[in-house]
Amino acid sequence: MKFLVKTIRCNDESNDFRYLVRLGIRGGEFLPYEVSQVFEINAETIGIRGKAHFGNPSERCDANFWTADVTFIGRDGDNLEQFLCRLVERLEPHATYLRLLSQRGVEMECFVAIFIEGRCDNTISHELNGALAELNIDLRLDVHGS
Repeated sequence: MKFLVKTIRCNDESNDFRYLVRLGIRGGEFLPYEVSQVFEINAETIGIRGKAHFGNPSERCDANFWTADVTFIGRDGDNLEQFLCRLVERLEPHATYLRLLSQRGVEMECFVAIFIEGRCDNTISHELNGALAELNIDLRLDVHGS
C-alpha cells in the first residue's frame, strides 16, 4: 500500500500495520487560531462559525473547528500505545486549557487511521485511557484492511 501522507509503521513479531493520527477540536466557544499557538502545532484545517467553509466557499461553517496532523510526534516502530503516550506527554502541560475548552462545550478527539497490512494487536492500557480522559480527549479508531 502506498501512502501520500506520513504514516508510522509498526512492524514487530506480532504486528504489521501503519497509522496516522490527527487531533481534532470542534464546537463550543474557542478560537481556532489560539489552539495552534497554545499547542505549538500548525493546523491542517481551521473553520470559523459563520465564515466560508474551507472545502466549499459557498457554504458557511456551522461550528468552529481545528484539526492537525500530529503523526510527526511518533517514530517508525512505535506501536499505537507508545505513540499515544508521546501525544499525551505533549498535551499534558496544556491540561488546564483543555479543561477550559471542554467547559465551553468543545469536543476534542484523537483520530487514528490504522492501515492493516498483516496483523494489528495493540493494547491501550487503562492508564493511557485515563490520561486521555483527564485531558477530555476521545479516542476514535478507523481501521482499514489491506
